[in-house]
Amino acid sequence: MSYRILIYYHTATGNTGWLTGEIARRLREKGCNVTLRNIAHQRDTSDAGSYDLTGFGCPVMGFRPTFSMTDFINKLPAQQGKAAFIYVTCAGICASSLWILSQLLSEKGYGVIAAEQFRGEVSWPVARVPGIIPDKGRPDARDLQTIMQFSAGIYDALKRRVEKGPAAPFAVPFAFFNPFSYLGRTNKAAYLRSIMGTKKVDQSRCNRCGLCEKYCGSRAISLGPWPEFSNACCGCWGCYSICPQKAISTFIAPKWQYNTKANYLDALAAGD
Repeated sequence: MSYRILIYYHTATGNTGWLTGEIARRLREKGCNVTLRNIAHQRDTSDAGSYDLTGFGCPVMGFRPTFSMTDFINKLPAQQGKAAFIYVTCAGICASSLWILSQLLSEKGYGVIAAEQFRGEVSWPVARVPGIIPDKGRPDARDLQTIMQFSAGIYDALKRRVEKGPAAPFAVPFAFFNPFSYLGRTNKAAYLRSIMGTKKVDQSRCNRCGLCEKYCGSRAISLGPWPEFSNACCGCWGCYSICPQKAISTFIAPKWQYNTKANYLDALAAGD
């Protein structure tokens, strides 16, 4: 049987996009019909209830899922008994990011059947300045085994659900003894935006390609004609990192941007 799967994802620099493409590849190999939507510019939710399963993936920022994804979930139309899977990429401390996603989806009527966290190269420019890069290159081939196991688990859980009926949702634990879990729950987008500082555009470099506007998960950027930033910004640093002209800076020079996986913003799998 061919299952219809929809995956909504947010990727600031391409790490989660790469991972999403690899998950989609494995599910397609099992015969699933997989639709991918980058919530920065593909936010159609009118058919969300017509899929057998919906996935949600995003980076961890500020010890929690990105505000772009949680805001998107908050605006989703309510579903009744729909199945979902969740995953995050994290270069630092994941804390209870998966738990936060599971709780928001539960409020919308989704039951989580699978959850996983993956390592990703640190993209925060401030952390890259010393030159010591944790998890350099990841997610990459080192993560393929986990990706295959996660994708197989998703497929098997969906198959059991279709054949035998809904079971109890997968229990995503809250990390009670991790102090960052509580920081993540209380963090605000305005705080991360303030840490990022005032964004500046070097008009001698900017060619107004529009990539920053297209891939801003918070829809905080408009071209007028140069990039302009609203208070919808959640401080993800995506615009800074993916600008091909290195035209966007804050208090950190653009040379510290992370753009290794910028080709995967639209979730291509390796080799596609």
